[in-house]
Amino acid sequence: MSVKDSTVRLHHLTGGAAQILADGHTRFEGLTRNGFPYVGEGQLVQVDARFCKVPGVVGNKIVARRIAAAGPIVPASTAEDVLGANWRGRSGAVSERWLVNAVVAVALIAAGTILVRHRSNRPAIGA
Repeated sequence: MSVKDSTVRLHHLTGGAAQILADGHTRFEGLTRNGFPYVGEGQLVQVDARFCKVPGVVGNKIVARRIAAAGPIVPASTAEDVLGANWRGRSGAVSERWLVNAVVAVALIAAGTILVRHRSNRPAIGA
């Protein structure tokens, strides 16, 4: 996310980058996906934050109290964005089913061979 404005002045940080933490008290306004807080990649936001001392951690942390959209809402990523255009194995794409079928065939042949050998090594009943 890109921060347009913040109540915590970030000018002292190298390159203007900061890690802003969200906790159970952070409110997300206008930024949800399926009922849960969601900030899309590249989303411009306004952050109301506070410097907080976290027990067991050296230094202060920047904890957001409110995160709101400061620009157009970025749409959520789709499976196609993450996995590529052929993630479903669409027609026209090289299918790898033959490889799966070959592996299954080899496994069945191996299992059959083992069963036949095991059966032929057993003593006959009553012998």
